[in-house]
Amino acid sequence: MNKRTGLWMGTKPTRPSDKKTRRIAVTNINARIRTAVVVVSMLICNSASVIAQNRSNQIGFINHLTSSGYHEESLYENLRIRNQSLTSNQIDSLNYLAGWSSYYLKKLVESSSYLNTVSPESPFYAKSRLFSAYNQIHIGNYHTADSILNNFTPQNQTEVDFRNFMKAGLSLLQNNASGYNEYRNLLPADYYGFSREVISMDLLFQEKVSFKGKSPWLAGGMSAILPGSGKIYAGKTGQGIMSFMITTGLGLVTWENQRIRGTDHAVTILFGSAFTIFYAGNIYGSMFSAKIANDETIQLHNQKVLFNLQIPLRNIFDQRR
Repeated sequence: MNKRTGLWMGTKPTRPSDKKTRRIAVTNINARIRTAVVVVSMLICNSASVIAQNRSNQIGFINHLTSSGYHEESLYENLRIRNQSLTSNQIDSLNYLAGWSSYYLKKLVESSSYLNTVSPESPFYAKSRLFSAYNQIHIGNYHTADSILNNFTPQNQTEVDFRNFMKAGLSLLQNNASGYNEYRNLLPADYYGFSREVISMDLLFQEKVSFKGKSPWLAGGMSAILPGSGKIYAGKTGQGIMSFMITTGLGLVTWENQRIRGTDHAVTILFGSAFTIFYAGNIYGSMFSAKIANDETIQLHNQKVLFNLQIPLRNIFDQRR
């Protein structure tokens, strides 16, 4: 070591200019790093914006497919983009569109499932929940429909009225007279959205109360006495006349053969067996016809209720698409 300079032998002293140069170099490097960070941040933000815009465009395209009636294609595209990162609003939009396409494809269970997941923050919340309940009513899942309506949170008086309107219709389908009267009395008398349908449902309610139905046992007893009369009682006049002619004809032929050929003759046994089969079938058929007549009346009644529930929903909430 050099005692004068304090440096090891062979080491050159650092010049002031070298230190300044190093400081400038470090400063330049830091500046470049900061610039790079800003550029990368801008690229990331721009990329995120482009991705968000692209997803919005995809959802807009799915909405176009749904509005244009291409429901199979809409569902395909809808399911295809669900593995991407989506916002809650975008998920609500996809569930709403999937539910609506499924509704038009008559896939009512799937439609109800999609629509029932739309959150209250969505502008389509009320329409989604009410149509979800309607789908369940249409397929006969009355308990599920009632649960959906009970969990539905109306956000204005119109939505409150529609919930009560649907609860009244549901009670009517369930033969719940007290339930119908309870929710019917909560409905406004002059609301244009469903005033005509309420009048129609009041008439259907009166029909339901007064409906007695055809007695299968009475129909069977009538046909036992006079073949075919039970079917005429059940509303199947043509079938009743045909049954009377066939059964009576076989009975007369059997009686004639028994009188001429005797009871043990093969022809008498043949026609007697045919008469017995047709006679018993005439009784059972009359009882079954009465049951079918009752089922047809109830089914027609329920279809009218469903029609009266659907029309106001479509008229009011389809305007919110």
